[in-house]
Amino acid sequence: MSLLDVIRRKNSEKPTSKLGKIARTLGAVLAMYGIVETAAIVSNFVARAELELSREKRAENYIGRHKLYNKVFEPDEILGYKLRPNLDNWVHVTDNYNTIIMATDELGLRNWLDDKGSAKLVFVGGTASFGYSGKSITFPYHIQESGIDVSNFSVPGYLPWQMNEMMVRYPQFFKGKTILYCLSPKSFDAKKPINPSDYYSFKGWTKYEESEPVDKDLESEEKPLLEKTIAFWVYKTITDHSEDKITSVNSTPKRLVKEAISISPSELEQMYLEVEEAMAIAQSYGSSLKVVLFPSKASCIPEEYATKTSDGEEQIRKESEVYDSATKYFESKGVDVIDLTNPLREYYKYFEEYRGVGVFNREKERMIGREIITFLGKK
Repeated sequence: MSLLDVIRRKNSEKPTSKLGKIARTLGAVLAMYGIVETAAIVSNFVARAELELSREKRAENYIGRHKLYNKVFEPDEILGYKLRPNLDNWVHVTDNYNTIIMATDELGLRNWLDDKGSAKLVFVGGTASFGYSGKSITFPYHIQESGIDVSNFSVPGYLPWQMNEMMVRYPQFFKGKTILYCLSPKSFDAKKPINPSDYYSFKGWTKYEESEPVDKDLESEEKPLLEKTIAFWVYKTITDHSEDKITSVNSTPKRLVKEAISISPSELEQMYLEVEEAMAIAQSYGSSLKVVLFPSKASCIPEEYATKTSDGEEQIRKESEVYDSATKYFESKGVDVIDLTNPLREYYKYFEEYRGVGVFNREKERMIGREIITFLGKK
């Protein structure tokens, strides 16, 4: 071996410099990142099938909402809106969560008595007392089956000011009765519009006025290429604190937050004024008014809810405080109150494995009916 060959061999055995190692390591990392980003972009295109399914579901939900606000509800100068009369018993999808079976009488109400004036017990409220299923499954009907004639003047989404207007509009059906005034968390923090005749605009329902469904929200679901990268995903993960990132088969945080109460006990003055008006109307009719408090689903499943949202425990605590304050206030005015929070918590816990099954809701309605009958028997 020549001297030149020996020198070349020695040089080839010298350790690589630190700069060279760093360069090669960085190159490997960048290469891996490129491979992963390419896979992410490709997988995003593969996931377009799921995107189309999402669009299809959203379109289905939109069509359901269009039916609700265009075919089922109609504007009303005083009430803001009301149910159309003589609706057939059809299935109507409103959103991802509920399927409501609609059927109304000549007044646009969910009733079963030919002579509503013969009822001894009259319900007035919103969605909770109207019910989600066929009328024969709702708790007012179960009370009817127990031998007490019942009429139901509840309308989905109605708030106290609308409930009071119903009592004024149909005095012949509220005079000399026991009136069950049904409240939910949203009853406490929803404000009356300045002009009820513009309620459809106030609620943003005017987009459903076209005779056929047209939803501009469905026109574009594509994301820019940047939003398909892992770098963007990491950035959003760090900066996005949205509670919608966690979902559940039984209930999503978005829906639970929507149902949760959002005011404090110190902000109940408007609610008290509305209920005091209802008390005065009932007194002028020679009727007895009693309050039924329906909890949010979050309060029915507090342990589950608290794990899904950052301030779940706080919202449940706030609802409990508001209901306690309202109960004390109503009772100080001589109004009997039944709070269904604890009975429903026990029911949800005991029948947890049946949640989402039809029998769960049917039995829940029966349970509510029994609780109200017991409550009335004690008063």
